[in-house]
Amino acid sequence: MLFRYLEISSFYNSMDGLLRARFAYKDVDFRYVITPTESMPSSLYPLNLNQDSVQKIMDMGYKDAINTVKSSSNGFSSLEELIHYHALKKSGKPTVGSSSFGTFVEAKRNGHVGDYNIFEDPYMKKYTYKITQEAEKAKQAEQTEKAEKAEQTEKAEKIEQTEQTTEAKETQE
Repeated sequence: MLFRYLEISSFYNSMDGLLRARFAYKDVDFRYVITPTESMPSSLYPLNLNQDSVQKIMDMGYKDAINTVKSSSNGFSSLEELIHYHALKKSGKPTVGSSSFGTFVEAKRNGHVGDYNIFEDPYMKKYTYKITQEAEKAKQAEQTEKAEKAEQTEKAEKIEQTEQTTEAKETQE
């Protein structure tokens, strides 16, 4: 039971670090995030695996790395998929259930899992809050700038109308 808790805790801590990095460095392209797509062999005692288990882990890692690079070159982002998987796990939605990341990715690519927008996810607000606030400030600044330009245009039109009216009166006199 303790080892399972440590596995789960490690996953969530790792995801927290990835999410913080993703939003702290928004101009960085996190091209590859390689994660196990299957359950890894384990032992009752940590680091007490036989050579076959270690070889299996290394083979899985190699296969996952190759698949991640291939799928990323086909327009899929491993980090965005991992974030989506994490969000569904965290929300407790039955879409993911007890499936592995590999099963989730395959289901998503086959259209069995819908699209995901991290900015609309209430569980991810602690990561997206700053970016959302910056976007709102930029939008407000843009609206203020448009209002000021409209006001300047209106003043310029009034001045022009006044000048035209003055010229017309002078011409009549």
